[in-house]
Amino acid sequence: MVIKDNGGRVLDRAKIVLIFRGPGWISGTPSSSAASTVFGQILASPFMSDLVQYRGIRRPVIVSTRVDTSSIGTVTDDPRHILSKVTLVSDSEVRQAVIDAVNARPAPAGEQTLYMVLVSADPLPVYAEQNNACGYHSAFQSKGTTLIYGTTLNWSARTAFDAWATSCGAPSIFVHEVAEAVTDPQGSGFTLPSGTPLKDTDAGEICDILAPGGGRDARIVAIPGVTVNAGLVMLNAYWSELRLSGDANDFSAHAVPTTYSLRVALRAGVHTSVPSVRGSITGSSVRTAILSQFNP
Repeated sequence: MVIKDNGGRVLDRAKIVLIFRGPGWISGTPSSSAASTVFGQILASPFMSDLVQYRGIRRPVIVSTRVDTSSIGTVTDDPRHILSKVTLVSDSEVRQAVIDAVNARPAPAGEQTLYMVLVSADPLPVYAEQNNACGYHSAFQSKGTTLIYGTTLNWSARTAFDAWATSCGAPSIFVHEVAEAVTDPQGSGFTLPSGTPLKDTDAGEICDILAPGGGRDARIVAIPGVTVNAGLVMLNAYWSELRLSGDANDFSAHAVPTTYSLRVALRAGVHTSVPSVRGSITGSSVRTAILSQFNP
């Protein structure tokens, strides 16, 4: 299977503005400072390096952080009929958080800005327009400028394990929305072919893939420098043509396995063991070897 390039805009040098919104960031789990640190460490790791295949996209970089712990959303009955009460958050509130960030920090000319609105609240926050989503990304016009944004939800009363190491945890949804926002910011970038059994949603973007056993492909992995949850976080995998094994049914080889891109860095076969690949790198660390190839 070959991913489809629809020819539209991509963000090949994305600069991320983190926007922490909601009272859950005051004393909930995780803290905004911990989340910001972990997000930066994930983006700096080779995990995002496979994005280079999508018209040369480099790893996004966080350039600014904004924290607004004022109330967001409305506590109301759960429209999903699962819980008694939820915090219902509208897309207009998410967009307003983006506009506030733009006013506080006008983007430099030519900057490919991606605004990530990270909502944290208790009761559980739920999107008014997308009740079952943990996050999404989109774009809108403001004063003649197209603003690209993504958003994630965090339940501030959750446990540390739930916050860091579950499929709807902060790191997993963050990388999911970032990877899709840079490769398909306005719905005309890279998508999975229609009709593929790998697609988890109709959108068919690079993170909308199923694991071999079914369910969204997200896995627990260790990221250098991360100390929360004993250094383990769950990340959503994304599609990578660089990992094709020639077997169309070998789904596990198609998606970035949320570990370092060792095989890709050396252009080795997907069945080469990680220890043997690591041992074949001489005169340089694994990290340096990967970064020098994909992100000069």
